[in-house]
Amino acid sequence: MEALDKELIRHRRGDMVHHPLVTGWVRQDASPINQTLRRMKEKVAKAESDGDWHQYVFLHEKPYRLHALERAAKKGVSQNPSDFWRLVGEVWQDSENIHQNLAKWKRLWGKLIENRVACMSTEDRLIFESLPDEVEVWRGTNHKRGLGGLSWTLDQEKAAWFANRFSNPRLVVKGLTNKRDIVAYFGERDEREIVSMRVSIISVTDVSPSDERGMRLEV
Repeated sequence: MEALDKELIRHRRGDMVHHPLVTGWVRQDASPINQTLRRMKEKVAKAESDGDWHQYVFLHEKPYRLHALERAAKKGVSQNPSDFWRLVGEVWQDSENIHQNLAKWKRLWGKLIENRVACMSTEDRLIFESLPDEVEVWRGTNHKRGLGGLSWTLDQEKAAWFANRFSNPRLVVKGLTNKRDIVAYFGERDEREIVSMRVSIISVTDVSPSDERGMRLEV
């Protein structure tokens, strides 16, 4: 039987390992998870050697793909603007913890690298290009910190759906953004998502069940 690899020990949380390349339970015999780590490291090294940055990033566990994307940008993917932005779009849509890395996402979306529209599909790009100069957007959240998020939607009902995933308060935010501040539109998940660097808040409504009428909040 093997002891747990020292690299995995640093990422152990109780009976679980949360490593950028492998997650799993800690067993008495750690050889299976140790072997998985070695195999994944070999695959990552090969992807980097081949310049396959999509493979490089998506070999990482989901919570760590943004960090892998940042490393890929430093290692060379940003030298090909289309590949860079396509990868940014894919990692963004795959992410589930954007709010935890908001500053990093703002830096990525704000990079002065040409052809940012490559982050979108052809269909999404057409919708993006058809947007008016000022766009009404919506967002569902459960705290005022959520007013500063990058992810919005064109669909008020979708914002309410997101708000209702939370416990009270359930806030539906209405905002207005200039098209020049919108960096992407994504429609593939049926969310009509707008990624905007700057949104002016018009109103915040509490749609919690405890208040059937809704309540205006000061912003």
